[in-house]
Amino acid sequence: MRSAILIATALLLTPLTASAGAITVTTRIVQRSSSSSSASRDDAAGRAMLKNVASAQSDINRVLNELRRDHEQSAELREARSALRTAQMNYQDACNVALEPVRSSAQYKQARENILTLERKLTWGRYDNHMSDEQIATTASALLKARLVVTTMESQALTADPNLPTVRYAMMDANGRLVGLQRSFNQSIVSDSQYLQARARLDDARSQISGSR
Repeated sequence: MRSAILIATALLLTPLTASAGAITVTTRIVQRSSSSSSASRDDAAGRAMLKNVASAQSDINRVLNELRRDHEQSAELREARSALRTAQMNYQDACNVALEPVRSSAQYKQARENILTLERKLTWGRYDNHMSDEQIATTASALLKARLVVTTMESQALTADPNLPTVRYAMMDANGRLVGLQRSFNQSIVSDSQYLQARARLDDARSQISGSR
């Protein structure tokens, strides 16, 4: 182990020498270990390795952000998203057309009114606390059944419409195309040259830390 030798000089004042006005000089050799300086160098090296890891991770994030930006701005992706929005609007329009007859019926309107009445009753009962727990539970159950009546009427109308499957499948196809583009992009990242270089740098920086332990 390396060590530093220091010479310490002390002034020793004894009763006899003090009375005579003389001063005795005592010299002492002190050894100090260099372990503290070695630890300091190790800390500096560790910080440097951590800095390399952070820099490599920053490079990967930059590459991923650039790849995502290019993907988001691609004409193919924009067209796929536009096609999906159009298909969704077409499906919603077709549903509204299919539901129009049933929504215009007296039975449907009465069922909707029943829902609103029960909702108001339940809300005010909880607000002013004039309903018992049993009454609240009974009203909530009745509200659930009333909503089920409306849902059943709408579902039957949609099922009976012969044009609805076509627009629904078109919407599903548009969504599938968009999902496929996203999946292809995700798979392409791992083979991108910039990503591979940044990844190799990160792996190397991490291996240096592992090797120093």
